[in-house]
Amino acid sequence: MAEQVKRLTVDGSVVLSVAVLERTLIDIEGQGVTGSVSRNRSALVRRAETWQDYLDAVVWIASTKATLWFDVLGWSQVDCLRSIRWREHAESLMSNNRANLTANQIQILEQGIAVFLELDSMS
Repeated sequence: MAEQVKRLTVDGSVVLSVAVLERTLIDIEGQGVTGSVSRNRSALVRRAETWQDYLDAVVWIASTKATLWFDVLGWSQVDCLRSIRWREHAESLMSNNRANLTANQIQILEQGIAVFLELDSMS
């Protein structure tokens, strides 16, 4: 019987990539609301603990640093960002004085917004 059961082997980089992106998406979904919870695949998952977690997640997921994790999974970063309405989050941060964005964060958000504006104009 044991010979008939095939073991599923999972590459550790895939598991890590899923974990990294999932944590980021949870932080974005939580929008920095301390102590709030969300139903995620039938399990209670803690949302972003702080505003800074939310801000960092929105900026990071559009950065080239995040591209590696999407590539490991074979996922389109643009499609993922579109599905979570990333541009809305980015525009909200850009217009929020509370965000206190660094020059690098502003650059990442502006470039990402520009990409989506261009893609939308081509549709």
